[in-house]
Amino acid sequence: AVAHLKKNTADMVITDLNLPGKSGFELVKWIKKRANLKKTRIVVVTGVMRDEDSALRAHRFGADEFITKPFDVKHLVKNVDSMLSPNYRKKTAD
Repeated sequence: AVAHLKKNTADMVITDLNLPGKSGFELVKWIKKRANLKKTRIVVVTGVMRDEDSALRAHRFGADEFITKPFDVKHLVKNVDSMLSPNYRKKTAD
């Protein structure tokens, strides 16, 4: 993903937190630091780090959505559709 994103833009990235080589948290931070990717929507998916602290951390680093496995595909599709709409506003952590 990183090699592709170094040369291209993306409207959205869906990533797991458990990645080979670097964590999903690191990927989210890396994406948000790149000028050409700042507007990229990011969905973090995890089956391991399902706690509230991980969700808050992902949002703090720039993730738009945090979804735990197992998840309903309809829920994911609904979120993706919403996030790609022109009227989308990122949720803020309270």
